[in-house]
Parts: sequence; C-alpha cells; structure tokens
Amino acid sequence: MAIRDFARVYSNSMILPGVTVGEQAIIAAKSLVTRDVEPNTVVAGAPAKPVRGRQTEGHEGLELHHLWLKDGAFQHP
Repeated sequence: MAIRDFARVYSNSMILPGVTVGEQAIIAAKSLVTRDVEPNTVVAGAPAKPVRGRQTEGHEGLELHHLWLKDGAFQHP
C-alpha cells in the first residue's frame, strides 16, 4: 500500500494491501478502496469508485493545506 503526497483519507476508510492512492487524491469517509486511485481524484463507496476530480483551483502541494475561500473572501494579504 502506498499513499502519495497530499492525499487525504477520511475516517473509517479501509485501503486494501497493494493499493496505491495517487497524489492529492481524496478517499471519502467509510470507503473501501480495492483498486488504485488516480491522482487528483475523489473516490467514495464500498467498493470505492471515482466520484469526480479534485477541485484544487490551481493550488498544489502545501497550498492544499490552507483554507482558501471563493475569490479570496476574508483572506488577509
């Protein structure tokens, strides 16, 4: 099993041995991941299936850990 950089795995999810979770992918809560997850993909369910691409609004890497709001609302420069 490999979980790549900046991937998010939410509570009560199970990832089976030998599965790779791609960079910046998201595993929804209570998901059972039986196959590799492509980078920048959101998966959910049991077994987990792709739901959509991850919406990063052009952010990558460490920028994903920062909360940004639409059009920078309430953001300090």
